[in-house]
Amino acid sequence: VGDWKEGKEILDELGRLEQNDEFNALYNAEIVQKKLENSARIEGERVGLKKGESIGSKKRENEIASSMLKEKLSINLIAKCTGLSQQEILQLR
Repeated sequence: VGDWKEGKEILDELGRLEQNDEFNALYNAEIVQKKLENSARIEGERVGLKKGESIGSKKRENEIASSMLKEKLSINLIAKCTGLSQQEILQLR
């Protein structure tokens, strides 16, 4: 901070705060809270992406099965190729 008076005051105050147990406890609690929030956000994103992939995959399976139905392929073959149940395929008609 060189000769900057306010800068020296800020550094002095930070030095005093470092030695204050109550401040340190609050600061540490805030860091823990931010880490918990970050972990929850990351987990939420992971679950959301997985769910989105699942929905997208199911939608794609249905689209493929519908196309196969239009080509008059057998329900058994469509089920085998898409992984959909015969009941799910019949509901697409």
